[in-house]
Amino acid sequence: MERFQAMERNAVENETFFLILAASWPSIPVDMPDWAPTALLVFVYLRFVHFALYCFIKIQPWRAISWTLSTVVLNAMAINILISLSKKGTSGSGEL
Repeated sequence: MERFQAMERNAVENETFFLILAASWPSIPVDMPDWAPTALLVFVYLRFVHFALYCFIKIQPWRAISWTLSTVVLNAMAINILISLSKKGTSGSGEL
């Protein structure tokens, strides 16, 4: 039972931010890069891999690798949004 509670906590900590980011990305007034749809799919795939490794295999380093790669993808998406918003803010009328 503890393992399932830990999985739930892990999902809440990681996937909540992703869902907010993924849902808001199309509505943010920035130019979406060509790699954006691929990044979204890669993140979801890596989280499923992490889940499967966590539930069934329980060995490292593969679980850590899948988590690290999904975090890199998530951070790349967030950084892209921040950079795009800062460029838009400095090139326009000063509004974000």
